[in-house]
Amino acid sequence: MERSSNFELLRIISMFLIVLQHYGENSLYAEHEYYGSYLLFGGGLGVNLFVLISGYFMVQSTFHAKKLLRVWFYVASIYLTISGLCWGLFSPENLPEWGLGAKVCELFPILTGKYWFVSTYVLLMLMTPALNCIIRQLTRDQLLACIASLFLFGCFAYHLPLHNNLPGPLAHFIMLYLIAGHIRLTPAKGKNDAIKWGTISCLIFAFMTACVYFNSNKDYAHAVKINNLIVADKGAIILFLSIALFKTFECIKINHNKFVNACAACTFGVYLIHEHCLIKSKLWQFISEMEHDAKFPNYAIKALVSICGIYIICTLLTWIWKNTYERFYRRFLEERLVCVLEQSVAYIKRIIF
Repeated sequence: MERSSNFELLRIISMFLIVLQHYGENSLYAEHEYYGSYLLFGGGLGVNLFVLISGYFMVQSTFHAKKLLRVWFYVASIYLTISGLCWGLFSPENLPEWGLGAKVCELFPILTGKYWFVSTYVLLMLMTPALNCIIRQLTRDQLLACIASLFLFGCFAYHLPLHNNLPGPLAHFIMLYLIAGHIRLTPAKGKNDAIKWGTISCLIFAFMTACVYFNSNKDYAHAVKINNLIVADKGAIILFLSIALFKTFECIKINHNKFVNACAACTFGVYLIHEHCLIKSKLWQFISEMEHDAKFPNYAIKALVSICGIYIICTLLTWIWKNTYERFYRRFLEERLVCVLEQSVAYIKRIIF
C-alpha cells in the first residue's frame, strides 16, 4: 500500500530542523544574541515530530525482530563505511586513535551510544509491544491522564531547577509515543481542523520568535538563560508546537508522491552521515571557513545556504547508498539472519511457556 505524502513531507521538515539546530550549535553564530538562540529550537521540534510520526504508525503495527535488525544493520553499515572512508582519505594524525576497542565499538554504534537518538529510538522500539498494550487497554481519558502525568513530571518540570535529576530522553520518547497513540485514536476531521491547527502552530511560532527577539536586547547572560527556556528541546512550548504541527499535517491530505517519499526515506541517513563522529568536526569547520569567506548579505541567507547544502548532499549520498549496497545486505539480512533470530525466539517461547 502506497503511503500518502503528508507525513513523509513532515519527516523531511523534521530532519531539516534537526540539521538547523546542529548548525546553530556549531556555526559562527552559536553565540549570537539572536540567531544563536533562535536556531536551537529546531532540534527539539524535529526530534519530537520524528518520534510522533513513528509512533503514529507503530501504535497499530506488530513488532518484528526484522525491523530491529534492519535498523541495526542500517546504522552499523553506514557508520562502518564512513569510518573506513575517513581513515582512507584523511591522515591518521587528523583522526582519533583507532585501537581494537574502537574497532569493536564500530560494529555496535547503537549499544555504544554513538548516536543518542538512535539508541533511545531502539529502546522505544523494544517497548512498543508493552506500550501498544497499554494504549489498547486504557480509555481515552485514562490515556490522557497518563500523558498529563508524564508531561508534568517531565516536560513541565524541565523548566524547574530539579530538571537535571529527571529521567532522560527515553521518558520523553515514551510520552511522545503515547501522544501519537491518542492522536491515532482520534481521527482528523479534515480541512477545518487543518486550518485550526495551522493557525495554532503559527501563533506559537510567532510567540517564540517575539520572545527571543525582544529578549536579545537584554544582558547577554540573562538573554541566553531566558531564550534557552523558551526553545528548550524538552520544554512545554516546543512540545505544544510539535503537536500542533503534527495535527496540521495529519489533516492535510497529500496524495502519494514518489519524489517526496524517496526523499523522506533518506532522512535517517542524513542524520547518520552528518552526525558521524569523524565527519561532524570537519564538516562544521569547513562550513565556518566557507561562511567566513562568503559574501552573503545577512546571517539568514548564510544559514539557509549552509543547511540546504548539508541536507541535499547527505540526502544524495543516502539515496546512492539505499540503491546500491543496501540492496545487497538487505537480502542477506531478511533471508538468513532474520530466519535464525525468529527461530531462536520461537524456541525460547516454547521453553518458557
